[in-house]
Amino acid sequence: MAHPHVFSRPPGATMVSFSSSSSKKVVFKCHHRGKRRTRRRERSSSIRRRLVFPDSVCCVSNDGSDDDEWVERACVLADSSAGECAPHPKFACVIVHSKTRDILCEAFQFGQAGEKCERQAERKLREVLSSSSSLAKKETTTETGEYDVYLNMEPVHGIEVSGETRSVDALTRMRSRGVRRIVIGTMHPNEKFRGNAIKELVERGGFKKEQIVVCKTNTRGAMCARKVNEALLYRCATGGYPHGVYKYAMTLDGKIASSSGKSKWVTGPESRETVFHERARSDAVIVGGGTLRTDDPRLTSRNGDGTLTHAYQPARVVLSRSFDVPEDARLWDTSVASTIVMTSASHGKPALAKILRDKGVDVVEFEGEFTMDKVLDEMRQRGWLQTFWECGGTLAAPAITAGAFSRVLAFVAPKIVGGGSKAPTPMGDFGCDAMADAVPLKATDAKVYGRDVLITGYLPNAFAKGRLKRFVEGGWMDGKRDGFVDVGESSDDSERVDTFGENEVLADVEQCCADEAESNDNEKDDNASDEIRFYKSWDTYSALSNFSAHAVDIDGENWLTSESYYQAQKFDDSHPDGVEIKNAILKANSPEKASRIGRLKQRERPDLLKKDWNSIKIHVMDRVLRAKFTQHRSAQSLLLSTGQKRLVEDSPVDNVWGSGRNNDGKNLLGVALMKLRDELRTSIVKDFLVDELERLDDEDLANVEPPK
Repeated sequence: MAHPHVFSRPPGATMVSFSSSSSKKVVFKCHHRGKRRTRRRERSSSIRRRLVFPDSVCCVSNDGSDDDEWVERACVLADSSAGECAPHPKFACVIVHSKTRDILCEAFQFGQAGEKCERQAERKLREVLSSSSSLAKKETTTETGEYDVYLNMEPVHGIEVSGETRSVDALTRMRSRGVRRIVIGTMHPNEKFRGNAIKELVERGGFKKEQIVVCKTNTRGAMCARKVNEALLYRCATGGYPHGVYKYAMTLDGKIASSSGKSKWVTGPESRETVFHERARSDAVIVGGGTLRTDDPRLTSRNGDGTLTHAYQPARVVLSRSFDVPEDARLWDTSVASTIVMTSASHGKPALAKILRDKGVDVVEFEGEFTMDKVLDEMRQRGWLQTFWECGGTLAAPAITAGAFSRVLAFVAPKIVGGGSKAPTPMGDFGCDAMADAVPLKATDAKVYGRDVLITGYLPNAFAKGRLKRFVEGGWMDGKRDGFVDVGESSDDSERVDTFGENEVLADVEQCCADEAESNDNEKDDNASDEIRFYKSWDTYSALSNFSAHAVDIDGENWLTSESYYQAQKFDDSHPDGVEIKNAILKANSPEKASRIGRLKQRERPDLLKKDWNSIKIHVMDRVLRAKFTQHRSAQSLLLSTGQKRLVEDSPVDNVWGSGRNNDGKNLLGVALMKLRDELRTSIVKDFLVDELERLDDEDLANVEPPK
């Protein structure tokens, strides 16, 4: 299926060249906060940003080697789960024979609760070595090692920041099996994780500095590594805001619909199928109330015949300040995918809000003025990595101004619809008075799908949200801030060339992450908070999340996550339908899928809910947490390392187990974890005292002189 994928040209997609070679001197004319200024600078042949690496890292250009090829393969492999589970940081591991350059084994992590790719690869390597007579089976040191390991991204590591050591432990064990080098496409962009795994492998894993290789910024391997996790890069660089992709389809005369507002269909089936696949790569698909009223869309990832394409379906989000939405719409069928309506609390339609909530729609009501900043803050709190905007120009204008978009997918159909001013365009008015002030897309590209042309590009990072915007405002030159803001191009047509490639756009984003990590290393936090907030299982303090990759064994059954176990216990297993639901949750290959089954069936079949569920649910949670944190020592170590700090599940969508949107939730999960922390600490102290007493007793007996 063709779609604008990062690593390979889709079948049937024709490349169209847009840009010419860049000149050595380029004039950039910039606008920011109403000010325009120019600056001429020499443009080097290599990328101008130089990322900060820890002292334990050997950074290599990969010149004369095939490292790029294998890192790129790891990137393609890491992207394998896209569309099959919720967006998450993507990891993959490829092990290659150092002499023959044959692949011994490879693996990728499926979903946020999937088994670590390094552990999978270690197990496969062990199986290959034990079954092959042509490979050495004896223990081998890294000096004479025969295998190279390729990772697209540095794995997460650190007890006190994530409760995670399994990836590094697996890589360390591989050393004794003949691994001589580890090549990493890019370091982890999260400031709390960045460099931890590499440092551990050198200081305690037995590897030498020169055996850990991180691809240089301007190599193909590094470019692919940034691309496959670009959503994570943007989220880390902006301080938690999702990577926003703005997609629209327009006619050759720039219209997204006819004068009557009808837009089915601007583009052909090939383009629409591409959109379906792109939706599945996002946490949410976003439209405005106008699109909902006019088109009554489904916003799902599906085939041409209407059947769902992927196991995972993103949330559907409707933004409507006035809550002007119909009582009946296809989006209100939440059995297909979850639906969220964001509106103002002053809409004056409580009856409609109740109707939608009864159907399972999450109605988010903002106090005060309805602004795009509040919308983006809600998306940040939900922990979304990528959002897919399919709104009209009226909503797109404030969105681009607020920094909601990072990338644009513009489908252009070879047809003319006319309609004058009554036919809508992709972008409303956002204060651009002159063509020289237009927002210039970077790293532009084009492909042909059927009769349509897809033009893609990135918005300059100065139009981003959060700290990435502040970072770019300072400007960078050879690794130092110089006050230069690169946000636009010269108004001189002779110099209107796209000199910024995709490599440089994403490298700037990664540099922002590296700068933030370095700043935090150099600054002491004397005002540490007395509470720890956690939510996503791939973010900081990940092991505290019920969605974390820690399977639990209870009553002879192995549950993928503690969330899976909790959801299954809701249903009466004395009823055949209850057993069926429980088994469906047990077999779910991701915690989000298990959670969705449990919540959906709880609403659809309340008769199957255990009669005493409300009185036993805290006991059920206590039981699964105790199993999780006693069966996984690294997770237990993280919990104990939190000291006496208050633990808060920072969930804006759960007022019972989490903190809720306004921090007025019960936070029962945080309370349960603090209670378990005290129990574990007491148990450890008790065991220590018992051991000490036994030791002292033995010593006393040994010192007793026998009677004469």
